[in-house]
Amino acid sequence: MKLFSRIVIDENGLTYYLPYLPILVFTKDLHDYDCKCNVRVFNRYGELINGVWLVKNGIVKHEIYDNIFANFQELYDAIDLPKHHIKKPVPPFTHTAYQLGVRRIKNEQA
Repeated sequence: MKLFSRIVIDENGLTYYLPYLPILVFTKDLHDYDCKCNVRVFNRYGELINGVWLVKNGIVKHEIYDNIFANFQELYDAIDLPKHHIKKPVPPFTHTAYQLGVRRIKNEQA
């Protein structure tokens, strides 16, 4: 089962549904984010997975990965934000630093 949770992206909104608690629905405005960043990270088994991070002020605010969402490419294409790209795979400790805001996404576009 690849679809654990569901994200719907319409014109300006990102709506996130939790699988086990369908009552909880989170909605974010895509204009709150500065850019989207293409990344490759390691999962808990050491495999590389593709993802997109939504970034605000250089800090990762939301993460979407292709091993969770079956429609990852459609979600990526629906997000209309400037693109950044981290070329090298992100190791686990560096990934945590990005999540905590200790390390920031640079403003260089790729």
